[in-house]
Amino acid sequence: MLKTLRIPVTALVVLGAVVGACSADTWTSTDVYQKMRSAVGWHIEQGTFYWFIPTTLGGPYEPDKHLWDPTKLGSALAYELHAIALAYPTLDRAAAEGLLADSYPAVLKSYENEIPLPAEEWPKVRDACIEWVLDNQLSDGGWGYTWTYNGFTHTGSCTNETAEAVIFLNRVLQEYEQGQIQLPQGVTVDQIAQAIKSGVGWLLDNQLSDGGWSTSKAEAQTSSGWYTQMACWALFYTLLNAKYLGLSQEDVDKIKQALDRGIEWILNTQTSDGAFQSGVMCSEYSPDTQAYIIDLLVKVAAYDDALGLGLDKSRILSAIEKAVQWLFKEGESGITWVQVTIKDSYGNPIETAYGPAWAYSEQYLESQNSPETTVTGNVLSHALLELYYYGIATDVEVETPGGEVPLKELFDPNSKYNVYATIQWLMNQQWCSTLENVAWYGGWPWPAMGVQVTSTTATPNPVSPWATAYAMRALEAFYDPAVYYGTLPSVPTATTQTPTSSTGSTSGGTSGLPVIPVVPVPRRRSE
Repeated sequence: MLKTLRIPVTALVVLGAVVGACSADTWTSTDVYQKMRSAVGWHIEQGTFYWFIPTTLGGPYEPDKHLWDPTKLGSALAYELHAIALAYPTLDRAAAEGLLADSYPAVLKSYENEIPLPAEEWPKVRDACIEWVLDNQLSDGGWGYTWTYNGFTHTGSCTNETAEAVIFLNRVLQEYEQGQIQLPQGVTVDQIAQAIKSGVGWLLDNQLSDGGWSTSKAEAQTSSGWYTQMACWALFYTLLNAKYLGLSQEDVDKIKQALDRGIEWILNTQTSDGAFQSGVMCSEYSPDTQAYIIDLLVKVAAYDDALGLGLDKSRILSAIEKAVQWLFKEGESGITWVQVTIKDSYGNPIETAYGPAWAYSEQYLESQNSPETTVTGNVLSHALLELYYYGIATDVEVETPGGEVPLKELFDPNSKYNVYATIQWLMNQQWCSTLENVAWYGGWPWPAMGVQVTSTTATPNPVSPWATAYAMRALEAFYDPAVYYGTLPSVPTATTQTPTSSTGSTSGGTSGLPVIPVVPVPRRRSE
């Protein structure tokens, strides 16, 4: 059983001094929530089945590898690391919340010999993910593959993929050091630590002169909000694990400086009305990137003193408040409002309300005439639910069809416009039947059920790994915010000087960040 970690009290006090303490009166205390909770948990459990429907049935899972078929992600994104980055944290949180399905629903009974039970299969998948990420690091320290998008072809290491891998390995290292997991046979902490440091070395080497990041320094000199926030997340998690990694003070200072410059670039590029630059998928501004950056700013402010970052927390709070207001700007942020009948755990109607939902951009919203399961899930889990849970920016006035209201009013079940309706909308989107296609069971569509896109913006997908991951995470955050938002570690004490190997012995000390490309990337197996 995975242990539940809470963000340390000291970190919350630091954040509370600027943005308000953790809210004791969360949505979990409302009567509507109590009536919905078991239904939310059931939908999460069904979602865990989706990740284990084998390719022989048309699903994404490859049982012989205990991994996922990357072609299910789309041709330009067909890379196993993306599938791991989607599924692993989603299933990991489901495991922490005790929601990995351990029995088959009636509609799957006839597939018992073909679809593994998530609760039984998860340990094998966890090991396979760790091994794959370690085995596929490139010689320059990064991760990446060849892809083409809108006529641009990228080859080799990339900021996004390298950041994904560094974040993943830091998560694994933290969970191991906290006694939550065991490492796969043949994998040591030294190997994980060196892989992280090589990846961070690549990120530091590819930071642009203005403090941001693009795909890579060799390919582009224009920083992107998406790539920059991804790199900052990777550096942030590495700082949290600095003692476990055996980083020298010089290495820590380098990472802090790079993170500070990245945060500064993000803050400097925020528009006067609160939008953060995105710069990917032909969209200058997107609520998707906006949500990830809000999440990042919350975390770095919370850990500022513990990590010694020296950030201007009042400036960060102001940026968060403006960013939240932009999310609700009709005609700019891709927001719309879905009318939903909120139901209890027995399917009985509770009330009719409107919930905020988002498309990737205003252009996508107009093309589809529909919000997206993907982006709506991200905005909920990375921004709205987290902000309310920690009592951050809850008094900020946001636009609704009924006029401006404080953000916290969206968590009042008596309000006509509330997030409970959005959660219900997400549950309504899930495939919970095998009548259409067993490969869809437990999954979510993109952009939403029954949507026909009216331009060449994108092609609808009846079931999408991206939509399934992001919708599940929103439900997980809603189901148990104390677990979902309590998974960041406390900063290891100074007594933890070196990483501990998986056999219990110390490594004898690990060197600092490698000098790229002089220090070779460690390989677990001969190639």
